[in-house]
Amino acid sequence: MATINVSEEDCWIVARWAFRAVLGPTIEELADTNDKKVILQALALDGLHFPLIDPVQARRIALALVKADEQVRTSLLEADPATLELRDVEFIDYLSAIESSLHKHYDESS
Repeated sequence: MATINVSEEDCWIVARWAFRAVLGPTIEELADTNDKKVILQALALDGLHFPLIDPVQARRIALALVKADEQVRTSLLEADPATLELRDVEFIDYLSAIESSLHKHYDESS
């Protein structure tokens, strides 16, 4: 199991494969080496905790995570529905929820 803790009230506990499926592409969205290090540490420790990250850096990482989330979700939604497993459908719901939480706390306009 792994955790993405967006805020004190928004904590998502998911399977490691789901955690890696969204954080792996997040690295590709980040330009800053220190931001990439945060994601690599999160992958190694099975946890990404936004309240523990500098707010400016957390916002950059959150926006990159939203982009990666959208890419992963889009690829699943474009797949043949007959090939989707229950875990894929649940993962799509998880991705929507984490994106909503990230927008709530790190919206681009804030």
